[in-house]
Amino acid sequence: MNRQLVLGAVLALGACNQVKKIDEGTDSGSGSAVPAAVQERLTESCALPTCHSGSIAPDLSAASAGAWVTQSGSGGPFVSFGDVENSYLVEKMFPSPSAGSQMPLDPGVLAAEDLALIVGWVAGVELPDGGSADESGTDGGDISYSADVRPIFASHGCLACHHDDSAVDVDLVDPFSEPNGLVGSLNTWAEAYPEGNTPELNVEPGDADASFLIDKLVDPYVTDPAIGGGPMPLNLERLTEQEIADLRAWIDAGANNDDTFTDVIAPIFGDETRLGARGGKCTYCHNSFGAQSPNLTDPFDPDTGAVGVPSLFDSDSMIIEPGNAEGSVLVQKVEAMEAGAFGGPMPPSYEPVDEADLETVRAWIEAGAPDN
Repeated sequence: MNRQLVLGAVLALGACNQVKKIDEGTDSGSGSAVPAAVQERLTESCALPTCHSGSIAPDLSAASAGAWVTQSGSGGPFVSFGDVENSYLVEKMFPSPSAGSQMPLDPGVLAAEDLALIVGWVAGVELPDGGSADESGTDGGDISYSADVRPIFASHGCLACHHDDSAVDVDLVDPFSEPNGLVGSLNTWAEAYPEGNTPELNVEPGDADASFLIDKLVDPYVTDPAIGGGPMPLNLERLTEQEIADLRAWIDAGANNDDTFTDVIAPIFGDETRLGARGGKCTYCHNSFGAQSPNLTDPFDPDTGAVGVPSLFDSDSMIIEPGNAEGSVLVQKVEAMEAGAFGGPMPPSYEPVDEADLETVRAWIEAGAPDN
């Protein structure tokens, strides 16, 4: 772990007067071992439906009430208060941890202020009374993007695909950036398929009904996949029996880069920019931009691909083991019906945004989609 990065994160938060020294015996008063502001960051970035919310240990969701704080992982205690160097939670949030990959999985690397908040808590500081480090005091009505809208996107897995370095042209990690930030960016479906008459902008400040984002979120879905892509959040159909049979046969034959892969398997994986029948079922997330490993646009890459590459869940198992479909983690994940030792089943299926969350997003847009 980079000690300078850790120390710099704590000092940066302290310089903003966002932390203070913990007094002996102080707790958050919430009934949880984790302060509310820290839990908010963990919920947004770590306790996603197919990650650390019960399916993959530790359970970092609010429902666990911080029970994981006293537990240990493969790299030691998750939290050793006052000792960030020996707290595995902190170690996993920096490059090259002693076990596994840096967390959250790219592109979910924590923003500096969020990382500083978590590191500061472990180091022995706490938020001032009332405190979320995201509160900016800007005028934006009753709805705050950082406090109310971003957590909706995070909890439904949106940030895993919609970030600046992905194949998808809409950035939800920094929605106010140019040119692909959510707010004010062009809806590429409207450009490619003008006959669909979908809204021109992904979010048009002040007008939720003219924002393509709302079309993608409403239920029942009003967007025709032929002219507007699949509904959001991700809700893909599982691989069919025939697709699984084809995948198994290809792997058992040696998982070769041959005509079978090009004609049969590659269309199942997809073209990394679309969902569903025309765009496959995998590469919307597992693409060359590194959103989620492995990169299934080039499964033969020895480092970032899948064929002969060890699984992040079990280094003794391969994502695709040539000649052994039964032992390949990829096959186990597409056949699974519930979370197991290798995480959640694939493709992912996130619950639709409910009416309350949809109204929150609409209200934020109607208020001008402020950066607050």
